[in-house]
Amino acid sequence: MNKILLFFILINFSLNLSAFQGVPNIILTDIQGNERNLYKNLDEGKVVIVDVFTTWCTTCWENHNNFAMQRLYNTYGPNGTQQLEIFFIEGDSETDLKEIYGDGSFGDWTEDQTYPIFSPTTLDYEFLKVFAPDGVPTSNVICPQNKDIIADIYQNNLSEIIDIIQRCNTISNVKDLQILKPLDSDLAICKPTDLVVDVLNTGTNPIKYLSLIATLEDGSVFKDHSCEVDLQPGFSHLFNMGEFEISDNVEIKTVNLNIGNIDDVASNNHENLIFKHAEPVTNKLTLRVKTDRWVEKDATRWWIENSAGDIVGSVNYLTNETEIIEEIAVENNDCFTFIIVDDYGDGFVLGEIELKTEEGNVIFDDTNFRYRGEANFEFLGSSTTTASVLDISKGYDLYLLSNLVKHELEAKILLPNLQNIQLHVIDLNGRIIISKNVTPSDTKFSHSLNVQVLQDGIYFLQLATEQGILTKKFIKH
Repeated sequence: MNKILLFFILINFSLNLSAFQGVPNIILTDIQGNERNLYKNLDEGKVVIVDVFTTWCTTCWENHNNFAMQRLYNTYGPNGTQQLEIFFIEGDSETDLKEIYGDGSFGDWTEDQTYPIFSPTTLDYEFLKVFAPDGVPTSNVICPQNKDIIADIYQNNLSEIIDIIQRCNTISNVKDLQILKPLDSDLAICKPTDLVVDVLNTGTNPIKYLSLIATLEDGSVFKDHSCEVDLQPGFSHLFNMGEFEISDNVEIKTVNLNIGNIDDVASNNHENLIFKHAEPVTNKLTLRVKTDRWVEKDATRWWIENSAGDIVGSVNYLTNETEIIEEIAVENNDCFTFIIVDDYGDGFVLGEIELKTEEGNVIFDDTNFRYRGEANFEFLGSSTTTASVLDISKGYDLYLLSNLVKHELEAKILLPNLQNIQLHVIDLNGRIIISKNVTPSDTKFSHSLNVQVLQDGIYFLQLATEQGILTKKFIKH
């Protein structure tokens, strides 16, 4: 099934609000050996979500990595307000239990998930007819009063989910905030980095005031930040806690984050972020990428940035169902960032990616990076230890008269000899916005580009020649 067709099917699911009268009971044993009873939970007044998935379903895996259900469970489940239960049921009875743990499937479905998972060896037709009539994924919201399915939700919209579970009239007036821990909890850095924290409102009430305190391991306060907000249920707010840095002689540092607001679920008001120093690199890196079939033209690309945020090489576009092996070498000692972007937002759930050093140390291997994945590394070699494939040869120069531009971008260009060049304007996601071929009449000249069509923001001007690439950052305002 192609992505467009699957998308419309899922949209149809999310708008299906017709109720089924009196769903049949479900009595199943979860993969931990605990018997679970649907009616028992409903009779206790709990809203129940019966989520039917399969381990071979890409959208099911995307939902799993969205963590909307887990965040909902943190607030309203047994460790929260105790008003909700989730039954996560594998709907293909031929699935082996080992696939739930990642053997032969997209990954470990139990990772970072605390609500019960079921992998029954038999499922009768009546179950699938009621709980997955149009296929998977299907997330049924069942109210306790009449044991009715009131909606089949699409998990990308947490605000919609919170709104729907309130329609059962058993959940209301809940105040709860959660800190969204980055997917890569061990953050490797080698340059001053802004500590940006995302705080999510998983309660039913709007939040008007936020307080967040960051402390270091010795108990000292790194940042105490408070502000007025208008944070609606299901939405999050970004806190910039200031610049954070790890010195070369410190390998690991922990930042403790605490929400200062008083809410109904204190168990999810605390989070630790562990920072470690980025991998040192003294020679070439090797990047191996095997894309899956869900890569559309110009939608997936990778590049390298230096500590100033400049792109130090070309932006490399990927195509579907291909495998590449690239050697990446940099010349200047600096902190670099490998970045890969997928506009569709599903990463390479059926592909492979690995960026590693010559010694075999892996720097990045996350196929589930969704829209954007990145990893830092620090180059400590010298020009004698590796030949650069990202730096342009000597004799070239690119200089901007001003990096703050409104209409015309003025650049001075120096070439070692007369040759045709290309000028590209690239956005922060590596996409070429403006491209122009230039035939110079002198090796030292000025050139202007009209950038009025650009939205305000940060961009890069890239000089591309047969010998390499130079990049300069500018701001359109």
